[in-house]
Amino acid sequence: MTSSVVIASADREIVALLESAIGEVGGYVVAARPTSSQAVHDALSGDRADIVVLDQALGPVPALDLARQLTRQHPFVAVLLLARSNDPEVLRLGMEAGLRGFLTLPLGVEDVASRLDNAASWSATVRHHISGEAVQSVGTGQLVTVAGSKGGVGTTTVAVRLALLAAAGRRRTALIDLDLLTGDVGTYLDITHRRDITDLVDIKDEITGRALDDVLYRYDDRLSVLLAPKAPERAEEVDAQMARNLLGAAKSYFDVVIVDAGSAPTTAAAIAAEMADDAVVVITPDIPSMRGARRLVQLWETLQLRKEEDVRLVLNRSSRKSEIQPELARKLVRAPMLTASLPAAFAAFEPAVNTGDPARVTDQGVRRGYADLAVELGLVTAQAPAATRRRRGRARPNADGGQVAVEFVGIFFVVALTLLLLLQGGLIGYSHIAAGHAANTAARVAVSPEKDFADIESAALTSLPASWRPGAEVKVNGRNGFGGGDDPRYANPNSAVTVSVRAPLLFSSLDGFLDGVRDVEGRSQMRFEGRR
Repeated sequence: MTSSVVIASADREIVALLESAIGEVGGYVVAARPTSSQAVHDALSGDRADIVVLDQALGPVPALDLARQLTRQHPFVAVLLLARSNDPEVLRLGMEAGLRGFLTLPLGVEDVASRLDNAASWSATVRHHISGEAVQSVGTGQLVTVAGSKGGVGTTTVAVRLALLAAAGRRRTALIDLDLLTGDVGTYLDITHRRDITDLVDIKDEITGRALDDVLYRYDDRLSVLLAPKAPERAEEVDAQMARNLLGAAKSYFDVVIVDAGSAPTTAAAIAAEMADDAVVVITPDIPSMRGARRLVQLWETLQLRKEEDVRLVLNRSSRKSEIQPELARKLVRAPMLTASLPAAFAAFEPAVNTGDPARVTDQGVRRGYADLAVELGLVTAQAPAATRRRRGRARPNADGGQVAVEFVGIFFVVALTLLLLLQGGLIGYSHIAAGHAANTAARVAVSPEKDFADIESAALTSLPASWRPGAEVKVNGRNGFGGGDDPRYANPNSAVTVSVRAPLLFSSLDGFLDGVRDVEGRSQMRFEGRR
């Protein structure tokens, strides 16, 4: 029987040497030649390899860390490390990571043949035993079961959002809909798929990763979905043994398994709660939900599926306006409650639910709530706080910073100059009003024969604001003085008083710029009663 080998190395010379040695050994075929740690995961999807020869120099993930991931995610694949040295510490760490052997340079055909034969024999033995109940003992993925305290509390929404976040964190994730009677995960993700969980019924005692992969719907590169039965009457076919084998295979095949267990206490949901690394019960801030959660937790404990202290509650639709706050909910149910809570935001989910597009949930409060929940459950790693990211950002040079500063100064100067000119224009406009008022006041004094020019001029200047008096000039019929019999007031029936003023300047530098504009004049005709 021919065994398939994956050569994971970015060194073309190493790849050529290994291919040459494998060709001389015979009985092996090179299935893939990935040149990065991510490409290795892709090469192993679908159980297409028996042996991986991993170059110690491969990156960006350190080779030993990658080996640890591979042995956990693909327990039937034998991983050999091509060590660049005989460092005992590397050998020790490699054995702890689950490696099945080592190759060292220079490569010898006999050495390669021996290592490959041992690895192929081990892989065949493991594959033979990974079926039925045996698969339960090798699952190492994280299984999170999400159950509802009652219908309508948002169980499916929580399960879907957690699965999306885990997949976005670059973890191979499976979302399994075990709400067998009313499961609706497909609607939330706009999935139409011809296969569902009942396609595994005929092989329920021998569910393997390969069989599971044939039934799953590939939502994206990191997320696969197993749908609930299209025909609800077939729900009873998913018994305890099938649920146990299914979840065991999923844990062996994926990094994260999220189970939507619904709110009905079915046998499959009970098995999911028993096998879960984290059993989460979704509650809402109302008494019926609290009572439902209490009954569910007590049922699991009575059936010896899960102790009360091993169940965690998450408060959905939390609001400061609610009568029941997290502390009160914790006392009512008595089970541990997660710190993260999910805000009440019905409108935020409406576009996403109606279209089956989770990306349409844009509310930042909702996104932050689910992100905190995923971090608390260990599905994703916490990101640096925003303040930290900003501090780090300051340390990096900003190529646009100087340009922005120059543009800001330029815009500020233009705005300031515009405001200055508008204010100066206002002063000039007010000067017209002040000169006209002074001329009217002087004209009322000038019609009295006993008043001379000094009285007229005094009346005009007194009525002017102090800032307008310097440089002001008063004239009667064009003359700025008269006396004795030479009185121009009665020489012309249209005699008038004219007051000329200079508008104040905000800055002396504007004098030349506003020369002529700042000189304004007010004129008022004298009205004589019965005398010319």
